[in-house]
Amino acid sequence: MQNNTKTGSFRFVDESEREARAVSPVKKSSVAKNKLVRNIAVLSVLAFGIWGISAMENSRLEKKGTEVYTAAGSSLIGDEDLGQLKFVSSDGAVMPVDGEVVTTFSDSGDKVELMGDKQANVRSILSGTVAKVSDDELIIQNDNGTRSIYKGVKSSVGAGEYVEKSQVVGTLSEQILSLETVSAIGYVDPLDAKELEQTAV
Repeated sequence: MQNNTKTGSFRFVDESEREARAVSPVKKSSVAKNKLVRNIAVLSVLAFGIWGISAMENSRLEKKGTEVYTAAGSSLIGDEDLGQLKFVSSDGAVMPVDGEVVTTFSDSGDKVELMGDKQANVRSILSGTVAKVSDDELIIQNDNGTRSIYKGVKSSVGAGEYVEKSQVVGTLSEQILSLETVSAIGYVDPLDAKELEQTAV
């Protein structure tokens, strides 16, 4: 007996192959989703890495910027003889003594130290009332509510006396003047005119 089935035209598919074909689109969709999730994760890691590197670079630049001290927008130049930073202009801030900034507020977090000639004049950075005078220290209660403590100074004013901004209040006892300005919320940079003006208790 002769078989009339054309083998080239049709192929019989068994049940297991039919089930495999029915599942195949779902597997393809699952694989595509997995690839998408993996790609998003890789891109997220790359973006986070780039952001981290950028943040580190900005932090490094900010740190480097604080090493070059600018007091209230003033200019500082290198002293070729001493290799120190010298104050050039204050843009509104009062320099308590003519000389060099040897310790900046950003270095100490609570004071500045300036080196000047022995017996150089010391000036008040703000107007206020002299609160205390001792052998080597002068405390002025400033009009804006802050308090400035001058150390290393021989006072020429007495307790209870009112002093104006820029007024000479004494002379250096040695060569270093240490100056702190304190508000109710903490220390203020005494060479930053803008910060001093905005600070009030």
